[in-house]
Amino acid sequence: MKLEERRLAPEARLVYVCPEHPDVKSDKPGACPKDGKKLAYRIASDVARVTETWACPMHPERTAGGKLQCPDCRAPMKHLEIEELLAVPFSAVVDTGRRKVVFLEKGHGVYDAVEIQVGPRAGEWYPVRKGLAAGDRVVSAGAFLLDAETQLTKSSVLYFGAAGSDKK
Repeated sequence: MKLEERRLAPEARLVYVCPEHPDVKSDKPGACPKDGKKLAYRIASDVARVTETWACPMHPERTAGGKLQCPDCRAPMKHLEIEELLAVPFSAVVDTGRRKVVFLEKGHGVYDAVEIQVGPRAGEWYPVRKGLAAGDRVVSAGAFLLDAETQLTKSSVLYFGAAGSDKK
């Protein structure tokens, strides 16, 4: 048997959880105090949030808040952990070559450029590792135009001397 080495992301850590009692968590391996079953490891990350639910294996659209029976087939619900990740649309990210930037809406037509760290592109989305928080409003269409306007404004300030001059 050959073991595969896995590396954790810098912001991730190992957490041990009981498969039958998701509320039982530990930083170290061991047994569940409720039923004595071995705790299973899970990778926890600050950039991802794990949502726990119960669902019917035959009817996945049927979910519940606890270990119940499916109302359709009477099968016992299975515990699921769904990892939710903050993501932004591909069109919102301006890639400068050295860094990736998104524009946050600050209100009243004011936008702020923010550098972010993203994971590998997944379809039309980038998972966000650093730089944004849930609830931040990013410009998803026209980010390239905002970036171009910002670059023009910077160059015109330097070219026309609006940044300050010694001449009177």
